[in-house]
Amino acid sequence: SRTEAERLPASGPVPPTAKAIDVDYQMIEKSLARADHQGALDAATKLEKYIGENWRTQYLSGVALMGLSRWEQAIAALGKAQELNPRHATAALYLSVALQERGEHARAIQVLDKAQQLQPLSPELWLNQGHSHQALGHKVEARKAYNRFLELSVNRQDLAVQRVWVQNRLQKDNG
Repeated sequence: SRTEAERLPASGPVPPTAKAIDVDYQMIEKSLARADHQGALDAATKLEKYIGENWRTQYLSGVALMGLSRWEQAIAALGKAQELNPRHATAALYLSVALQERGEHARAIQVLDKAQQLQPLSPELWLNQGHSHQALGHKVEARKAYNRFLELSVNRQDLAVQRVWVQNRLQKDNG
């Protein structure tokens, strides 16, 4: 789902170049959805050569690099996306996951804290914050983050598996 800033204007003339670029973005997103990470990375790289570096190509490249388990490059691309568009909480979420994969949990928490200022009601941010706090042995902070995740995700069927995992984790820690 696209944010308002990512959509082309609904009315008025849209230059053909802008339409073509939007189609390119959609093709990259479809490649990612099919788990064609190399194809998405190649397309994002090609698009960036044409239009120049921007937060969205860096973000999509970072996601593709994550799918290829190229964590250092993913962190660099997602970090650049965050630098270019600090208000994009999803880029921050993916950056935190890449950092977690590298065991950089303290840095992931810093990224998530900033993202939560923008989107305090995002359950995914709280889930990942709980994970990093848990990995660092911060039991109180992990429990708080996991409980907030459960509160915010109560009506999210797409997070059902994660909810069960968190509930089991909290029971284990309390048991």
